[in-house]
Amino acid sequence: MLNLQGTFYEIPRSNSGDRYRMRPLATHGKRITDFASWRGLLVLTGVLDDARASASLVRTPSAAALAHANPDDDAWINLFEFLFGTDPFTPSVWPLDLNADGMGIVLRNLTSTEEIQVAFESTTDLLSDWHPRPDLVTPHPDQSGVPAGFTRWRFTFDLDAEPVRFVRLSISL
Repeated sequence: MLNLQGTFYEIPRSNSGDRYRMRPLATHGKRITDFASWRGLLVLTGVLDDARASASLVRTPSAAALAHANPDDDAWINLFEFLFGTDPFTPSVWPLDLNADGMGIVLRNLTSTEEIQVAFESTTDLLSDWHPRPDLVTPHPDQSGVPAGFTRWRFTFDLDAEPVRFVRLSISL
């Protein structure tokens, strides 16, 4: 897609055959500073504060719309890519390291002034509530190969006490 002087254009992919014609999609007349298309959804940021209300315009505080965009169409939204340290414009591989005694993941070190909250949550049956389990999360003893500003974390499992455990990483703005 291309935003040129108030009009969005569709640019054909290189594998579209011999047709390389751009076609206009919509004219808007708004101040749009960034946009992305994702699975047919157009995500915009930078809309004027006094823009006319519309069912097509979703307002979010700060950069929440960009945080939930996924321009590379992999499994990870931009907010996750920021925390994992991966490129939001290049599809990324699975960031978790799973084995019998736990789960490992490398995450960006966050300061208390950043508005991102990260929690490891757990349940044993997927039917009951998810609960934060900071008691099971520790810095991994092996930090080799971890870039500066990141930490490898370990979420430990005790298969003897709990043969089934489900874990999720909860990230919010």
